[in-house]
Amino acid sequence: MQNADEASPSPGEKNARMNHAELVEALKEHGVSEHQARHRVFEELFRSEYGRACGFVIKHGAERQEAEDAVQQAFLELYRHFDRVVSPQAWVRTVALRAWFRTCSQVDRNAQWIEAVRERWDQAVNSPEESTLGEMWVHQVVRTLPSRQREVVIARSAGLSTNETAKALNMSPATVRVHLHHARQVLANLTEQSP
Repeated sequence: MQNADEASPSPGEKNARMNHAELVEALKEHGVSEHQARHRVFEELFRSEYGRACGFVIKHGAERQEAEDAVQQAFLELYRHFDRVVSPQAWVRTVALRAWFRTCSQVDRNAQWIEAVRERWDQAVNSPEESTLGEMWVHQVVRTLPSRQREVVIARSAGLSTNETAKALNMSPATVRVHLHHARQVLANLTEQSP
């Protein structure tokens, strides 16, 4: 008879000591197909590590939604390379953190781009010799818009998508669409009134 100290480990304890490749092999030995075994092990890893990985990215400065997006992206990448990754927990955290850093730098680049376009708009209004009458009129009208509408119009004219504009201006895509709609209404009303 075994005493309590010599009791065999529970399945969870046994799984904690095995790496993901060993778990897949153990499941295959019990008649589970390779695909199903990989899927089960991946699901368990996702359940156990998702929250921890999000917390890791948040500790580095991400907002909750940004961290969740980055971790989900990392898990998608992990699924594609699951057989080649030796330490999936560390791999997910590293890839998620890098994904979040890329997002941050993209938002910064978009904000810089918006600022550069805003400066070009101001130059066009202040140097009429370089602008057509139509361009000057549009620039003048845009300058009269409320600040958030003006920023959205400038960002969209710079070529940013609705989602990119939302990230760069720290607002939701729905808010970007609303501001753009109102700005277009103002522009349409002024166009009807012009001679």
